[in-house]
Amino acid sequence: IILKKFNRGDVMSKYIRECIEKNKIIGVIRENDSKRAIEIANAMIDGGIKIIEIVYSNTASIVAIEELSKNKDIVVSAGSVISCQQVEKSILAGARLISSPVMELNLLKLSKNYGFSLITSASTANEAYQAWKYGINFIKLFPVKALGGVDYIADLLKAMPFLNLIPAGGVDEDDCIEYIKAGAKAVGIGKNLYDGADYKLIKSRSEQIVKKLEDYLNENGNV
Repeated sequence: IILKKFNRGDVMSKYIRECIEKNKIIGVIRENDSKRAIEIANAMIDGGIKIIEIVYSNTASIVAIEELSKNKDIVVSAGSVISCQQVEKSILAGARLISSPVMELNLLKLSKNYGFSLITSASTANEAYQAWKYGINFIKLFPVKALGGVDYIADLLKAMPFLNLIPAGGVDEDDCIEYIKAGAKAVGIGKNLYDGADYKLIKSRSEQIVKKLEDYLNENGNV
């Protein structure tokens, strides 16, 4: 690992925590073609989404992360990262946030040593609790639709209201606000926004979701 250590104040930085808690929508993109990934991301960004996750799959993912990271008004995350080598490549490409589908202790140690922000995934109550005990600030519940959707989030938070949950996997524009109402700190939304859609439609869908969220937060206060 040849990463430089970030400023110690950047460890799961206040800035990134605030971005997640304020914007509440993470656009998740899984594409093998970097040009298509960048097009989707730019449409989401122009629609008002400020956090973009590029799922790590091949060199095209790094190309997309590198290009999108030039935009200093957004946070770029590398998703589905499971190895230290993938972390290194993602951070050097400009990612400020790493999202892993597993609770991997080596990644946790690396995040603490080098000061990048880390989200890990969970499916069960026990996995979510263990991630929280290890000091993970945000826990992605995946695949949330298959696990029980909004009701599952609500039930978990009744038992453990201290968890900062981000449901992902099957979230769509119709139910994303319901997850926030149930207590989720943010939502990850992907193919339901962009699958088979062109730039204009992706931007329009993104605008609609952002507007729904803004309306809800204005009526109920930021949560």
